[in-house]
Amino acid sequence: SMPADGEGAALLDVCSGKGMTALVLSFEFPRARVHMLDANGEMELSHVRARPNLDFVQCDLFSRDAAAALAACRADAAACVAVGMHLCGALSPRLLTLAARSPAVDAVVVCPCCLKGSLKERVRAEARRDGRE
Repeated sequence: SMPADGEGAALLDVCSGKGMTALVLSFEFPRARVHMLDANGEMELSHVRARPNLDFVQCDLFSRDAAAALAACRADAAACVAVGMHLCGALSPRLLTLAARSPAVDAVVVCPCCLKGSLKERVRAEARRDGRE
């Protein structure tokens, strides 16, 4: 288990965009190493440089180097959790595939924003079926 302050953990905000999730994680887990991963290396990220435990890694999940990038982010961390809040379309399955094949990733949290969009009715039907509407 991970200590409450995140000590020894690597937290990956995958397809981070400007990194609002990563920023929150960096405050919530001040002793964790938080990595933003996104294909867009042209974003203004001064807020990332302001946090001592947060950095940016340019990474396209569909590149040949994606698995190596995830492993490098773990480095010598005791645990590695990948978080995907903006993994719409093929991005969620891609992260899950990479994580399943990588010993570097211990856990994945995926909550793509398309759950409110294209998958909305399917999610609602599943919730109704499970009595959690």
